[in-house]
Amino acid sequence: MDRVSIESERETDSGWNFTCRFRTPSGAERTIDLGLSWPDYDLWAPDGSVPPERVAAAVLTLLLEHEEELDRKRLDAAQVRRIIPGSDEALQHRVKSTRL
Repeated sequence: MDRVSIESERETDSGWNFTCRFRTPSGAERTIDLGLSWPDYDLWAPDGSVPPERVAAAVLTLLLEHEEELDRKRLDAAQVRRIIPGSDEALQHRVKSTRL
């Protein structure tokens, strides 16, 4: 497993919910439910060329770079803005570099 893997994806009226598995620096595997709204997807992948699960993985990877021992059960992707200054720009860059 890479540091982050998307286990499942469910489309909702407002976007998607993902079940994500990730590995902490200590080697422990954890699971988190990640919500990604349509507006956040459109901001981070404006041309829609990147699958939503890649955007979700980019959000979680960025967060893990700042909170290595992430211990949450649920996260809305928009919360990354409050945790990491400049995250919108960082995610746009990451998502752009992962296009198919």
